[in-house]
Amino acid sequence: MSDKEFLIQMGLKIKAIRNERKVTVRKLSELTGYGHAALSRIENGQYRSRITTLKKIAEVLEVDINYFFNFA
Repeated sequence: MSDKEFLIQMGLKIKAIRNERKVTVRKLSELTGYGHAALSRIENGQYRSRITTLKKIAEVLEVDINYFFNFA
């Protein structure tokens, strides 16, 4: 899997769990302290985020961070 494909797949997982939890990007922004534009870029596979950013997103969405990396 290429880096780009990886980022896209991870972003799709973040977006899916966010939608499942009925959390808007703006609300996620408020809860994580990260800008909504940056979060949108992460979800669209356009941004290589820090692991600490992913950790905070996982905490807010109440999932294990490994969920974002499991593509099997």
